[in-house]
Amino acid sequence: MADDVSEDFPTLDRRDEDQLLPQLVAHLREHRTKLRQEWASRIQDAHLLHAMTPQEM
Repeated sequence: MADDVSEDFPTLDRRDEDQLLPQLVAHLREHRTKLRQEWASRIQDAHLLHAMTPQEM
């Protein structure tokens, strides 16, 4: 399966990699509320926090 991924995406050179981080950060900042809500919903739906006390959450 890992081989499929490498074939689907072109190899990046250093300049391309240097541009990706600022783009990723900008995307995460722009969509932080929606992403946080989705993350919290997935955790709640999977019952991952049942072992934690309310204070720990």
